[in-house]
Order: sequence, then C-alpha cells, then structure tokens
Amino acid sequence: MYGLMRGTRTYDYTKNMKISDDENNIHAEIIFNPDKKGWFKRMFFSQKTTNDYFEGIITNQRDFDLRYERSGDLDKTAKKNKITIYSKIEGSWINCMKIDDQTVWEYKKLKPQSVWYVNNPLPSDCRFRTDLIALLNRDLAKAQELKEELEELQRNDRKLRKEASKSAKKKK
Repeated sequence: MYGLMRGTRTYDYTKNMKISDDENNIHAEIIFNPDKKGWFKRMFFSQKTTNDYFEGIITNQRDFDLRYERSGDLDKTAKKNKITIYSKIEGSWINCMKIDDQTVWEYKKLKPQSVWYVNNPLPSDCRFRTDLIALLNRDLAKAQELKEELEELQRNDRKLRKEASKSAKKKK
C-alpha cells in the first residue's frame, strides 16, 4: 500500500499467481507488476512497466519460475530446460488481457451485474433493515441509533455462540 502519508492511496499487487491443471499437465504463471522496485530504488531508477501490468506463460512445467527467467530470451530458456511454452500472457488489470497477442478480456467491455429482485424475499433481506430505511429517508440520527442497536444485537449473539461453544467443549 502506498500513499499513506501523502499523495493518493494505492494498493499494488506485486506477487505471482500459479494455476495448475495436473490432469492435463497445463500450468500457468502470471506475475503482477514484474518490474516493481522498492522505495529506495524508485528514487533513483524508473520502472519499465506500469503498476497494473502483468505478464505470464502457459506451459507444461509446474515448477518453472517465470520471475527469474523473464530477463533473458524465454524461448532459449524453454529449449534449454526442455519445456513447452504453449502461450504468453500479458496485459493490464485496468485495461485488457492478451494471450499470444489476441485480446481475450477487456475491461471496457464488462457489463455491470444486474440485480434480480424476487417477489417474496426472506425477512432477513437487507432491504428490510430499519437502519438502511432510515438512511434512505435521510434521518441520519435515527439510522445511527438503529445501526448501533443492530451491532449490539450481533455482539450479544456472538457472545452467546462463544459461550455455547465453550460449554459444548466441556461436555466432551
């Protein structure tokens, strides 16, 4: 997380993700923000890629570590290690994802989820929460009061569950 003291707060995912299909011997590795530098290096060196950039491969080798092999020629490394690289992945999680230069996902083309309301909702449906109804009616004081009552009820329920759990353990 960056920008806690000043600037815009951002969260950058910098790890890698591995996905395996052992039955078909297909493995993928994606590295998020592969050129990430620490705060000290960022002061003196610029980053090659943006923070939202990712790259990866789909291969037949489970233990292939792309983070250490990406600096050289990937095809030569694959021949040397006797692995098959099926596809190369790259993109930006705020823009698009490409597999072998073919766009397979694009953020701008995402359609928002729609909500389907049912005719007979359960009494626990959030639309029946009294604090939310008061908030929608712009009665902030009443909404706060009702929210605190709900939180107190939840705390009491948690306490009762904890006590019941303790007494069940004692009986064993």
